[in-house]
Amino acid sequence: MSILSDTAQLATAVGVFFVAGQVQAARTTQRAAFEQKFADRYYQIMDRIPIDHRLQRTAEWKANEQEYYDYFLLCEEEIYYRKQSRVSRSTWLDWWAGIRVHLSQETFRSAWDDLRTETDFFHELGKAIAYDRSEATESDKACYDPSGPPKALRWSRSHRMSR
Repeated sequence: MSILSDTAQLATAVGVFFVAGQVQAARTTQRAAFEQKFADRYYQIMDRIPIDHRLQRTAEWKANEQEYYDYFLLCEEEIYYRKQSRVSRSTWLDWWAGIRVHLSQETFRSAWDDLRTETDFFHELGKAIAYDRSEATESDKACYDPSGPPKALRWSRSHRMSR
C-alpha cells in the first residue's frame, strides 16, 4: 500500500511541475505576442516618417506631426506597460535604447520639445527623457527602468534597511 501511495504522490508532484511549466510557457508566449504588437506599431510609424528625417538630413518635422505624435504616444504606452510588468526587462531595455537614439537626433528632439508643450499625454515619457537629460551616469541612463530597480536589487535594499 505504501508503494502505491508513494507512487501516487510522486505522480501528483510531477503533474504539478508539468502544469506549472505549461503555465509559464503560455505566459512567455503571451508576453512575446504582446511585445510584438508594439514592435509592429513601431515599424508602421517609422515607415511613415520620411527617410530624410531618420537620417538627419532635415530638422523640419511639422509636415509629419501625426507620425511624431504617434511615435511619442507609442513610447508612452511602452513605459506604462513596463511599469505594469507586462513587458520584460530585456525588451524594455531594447526599446529604451531605441528611444534614446531617436531623441538624440535633432528632428525627433525638436518634435518632442514642441509636442510635449502642446499636450499632457506624455507625462511618463517626459519623466524618462528628463532622467536621460539629467546628471545621472551614462550607465544608469542606459539601464533606466520605469518599473524600478530589478527585483533582486529591490530585495537587497529593503533587506539592508530592515536590519
